Amino acid sequence: MQKLYTFIIAIIVSANVFGQWSPIGIQNGLAANGDIFSICSNVSGNIYAAGQFQNSFGNPYVAVYNGNSWDELGGLNALAENGQIFSICSNQSGNIYAAGWLTNDSGNMYVAKYNGSTWSELGG
Repeated sequence: MQKLYTFIIAIIVSANVFGQWSPIGIQNGLAANGDIFSICSNVSGNIYAAGQFQNSFGNPYVAVYNGNSWDELGGLNALAENGQIFSICSNQSGNIYAAGWLTNDSGNMYVAKYNGSTWSELGG
């Protein structure tokens, strides 16, 4: 029975030591005014977040954390979308992909690709 108590105490102690979560970019935090549905990182260590939150123009966007602050991915070339972004991912080449309720001028849904400088419709 003593081994069982020792085991339980070890689990509790390790959960308290290793179970620490903390916000990133707390000084220059992500001002998400809605739900975050997806996060990913790229080979450079940047962290990306997307979801139901909107920029000052009312458009959903992908946010990037570069280790110091959160910014809208693309800056002046930001993804100007009208629908929620449910999923983001990156590849080894550094491209970022976003999917969700993204529609083009024809009303068709698509996956958006950010190549490091601009957003485009994947396969378009």
